[in-house]
Amino acid sequence: MHIRHLASRVRRAPWLMAMVAGLASCDFDVSNPGPVEDSFLDVEAAHDAVVNGAIRAFNTALGTDGSNFSMCGAVISREWFPSGQTGSFACSVQEFRNQLTPDQAGVVNRGQLARWLAEQGVVRIKGSRAERFADYAMAAPLLLQVGYSNRMLGEHVCKTVIDGGAEMPFMVHFERAEAAFTEALTIATAKNNTPLKNAALAGRASVRTWRGNWAGAAADAALVPKDFSYSTPFNVVAMTQSNSLAIATTDQVRRNFSQWSTFYGDNFDQFRDPRTPYRKFPDTPFRVGLGSLPDLGDGRGAIGQVQYWQQRKHTREDGPIELSSGRETQLIIAESRLRAGDWQGALATVNEIRTAVGVTLRTATTAEEVWTWVKLEKLIELWLEGRALGERRRWLGDGTDGVTPGPLPANLRLDDRSGKDRCYPISQQESETNPNLG
Repeated sequence: MHIRHLASRVRRAPWLMAMVAGLASCDFDVSNPGPVEDSFLDVEAAHDAVVNGAIRAFNTALGTDGSNFSMCGAVISREWFPSGQTGSFACSVQEFRNQLTPDQAGVVNRGQLARWLAEQGVVRIKGSRAERFADYAMAAPLLLQVGYSNRMLGEHVCKTVIDGGAEMPFMVHFERAEAAFTEALTIATAKNNTPLKNAALAGRASVRTWRGNWAGAAADAALVPKDFSYSTPFNVVAMTQSNSLAIATTDQVRRNFSQWSTFYGDNFDQFRDPRTPYRKFPDTPFRVGLGSLPDLGDGRGAIGQVQYWQQRKHTREDGPIELSSGRETQLIIAESRLRAGDWQGALATVNEIRTAVGVTLRTATTAEEVWTWVKLEKLIELWLEGRALGERRRWLGDGTDGVTPGPLPANLRLDDRSGKDRCYPISQQESETNPNLG
């Protein structure tokens, strides 16, 4: 044993000597370059990273990394129902109750970060490229980010602050969004980039509805192809970059939100509408056991496995979330017709969409009935896209126009909640650090 051990030591000796020699020749001095210089981002080679950073910040507020406008806005607007929370990809108890408090408004901070990064990206790149800004391939996409980030905030906040300033009306976000969409439209048109041109038109049409410019909204909407779609991408490089609507409703892990007791589940049951798909999982319903100690013998007690009513619109963690579509713009046209007194024309637009989808057509004899159909069609189209809460607010008179007619089903109502909220306040962090807030 001693001989073998000695031989082993001898055989290893050359390797040990080589290692010692190698270590002696290494330089272990470390140089810390310190923080990256801000001016580095002015270099044109860094501009794509600036744009991509703005997109990621937007996605974080819209639909990733836990509580966000799409996932928790869906609770407030009754797009789905909380069905069990583990604290992972979940919403706060206050959001469940529609009591939106400053201490739980961190998502507003993330929305403001998305806006700031996009707007400052434009300032930075314009400063670097000057008159060549419009020639930059990412100029129009970055301006679209400015527009959509401001629209997202405008649809969700009660009041706002811009870059540490004083409290302002939330409508300022729609002004900023329209300006950004208009500039993006100019650049995309000059570059003959049809997809970006349509995204700018569709985005501008949507914010013009908030500003009461129905003629302008309808004019923009009429230029958007009916089959157009513009989405923001997600990926699975990290869970913080993935689609949380899919993650929160997986088969086995979370099941945080359900279509039980929702209009959208009812819509699928009644019409098999492919725009609001869900499934009952597992397929077999629960059963009730018999006997003095009822048990089904499957380890699940007297009831058995309770079905999970699982949304099936967002099934991929790298799936996109739509920001604008041709159908949305068609429904903007329908609402503009309603406001002009042409309820027959509005109903025709609704039924044109329903014909394309393959579901039963609507009938009506009054304008009020058509208001209900237009609203429901819009909510179906925007389901689980972080848009419904904003539309509901606008119809309840939070924008330029007053309260609209057209009652909604009981499981969609937002006007029956005394003491409840339908928009997010300025966050506690902002209030505690901004000297311009009282």
